[in-house]
Amino acid sequence: MPRRRAQSHAWLAWVLLVVLLGGAVVLLRGPASILFWRAVAPIVRVRESFSGTEVAELRAELASSTAALSDRNLLYAEVLDLRERLGRTDRSGTRILASVLMRPPWTPYDTLLVDAGENLGVKVGAFVSAGGQGLVGHVSEVYGNTARVELFSAPGASYQALLRGTVPIAVEGLGGGSLQTLVPAGTQVAVGDTISFPGLLGGIVALVSATEAKEGESFTVIYMTLPVNPQELRYVEILKEN
Repeated sequence: MPRRRAQSHAWLAWVLLVVLLGGAVVLLRGPASILFWRAVAPIVRVRESFSGTEVAELRAELASSTAALSDRNLLYAEVLDLRERLGRTDRSGTRILASVLMRPPWTPYDTLLVDAGENLGVKVGAFVSAGGQGLVGHVSEVYGNTARVELFSAPGASYQALLRGTVPIAVEGLGGGSLQTLVPAGTQVAVGDTISFPGLLGGIVALVSATEAKEGESFTVIYMTLPVNPQELRYVEILKEN
């Protein structure tokens, strides 16, 4: 008897399932199905659109990252080839290419240790460039195979320079790649203005990042930064002639 009852219950459950499925088919074919799909269609379209946008954005980011990585690898290969071809010195013999071995916090504030020294003719006082016309500091100490570079932004360092190549100023290092100077109130200055050294050497040593002028004071404080971020320097060029 229990076995027959179990079979009977199973048969009833199967019949009920068939009835429900049949009703669902009828319902989905009727007007109610139209209303149902009209209600959910916008949600489905939004979801598909959102998913498509996400995929497109991810593909664009991947393509951009891949291109940037390729460019960086190509530039790195060119630098290595340049070092090998020129013996770390450019064709005119006035610059020495050096790798940055150490930087803050492994060296004192605003100093770098580079892998070129007496062996390549590096001299104390030689200016150091980040490439092109961007100057970042000078050689403060020379060893056998290495040298120490003091950045212009080193705390307490001071230099005579020119604002926009015409206005004489005295630049003082603040540390952390930052510098400052004072100019008479009313001096025309804007963010992005260049600071350079006088003479034929020239070279941009800093860029104006902010100004502070207080009412009633006769001077304006100008804040500046080095033309490049010292933390991102991998190579520098040491000028053999000042």
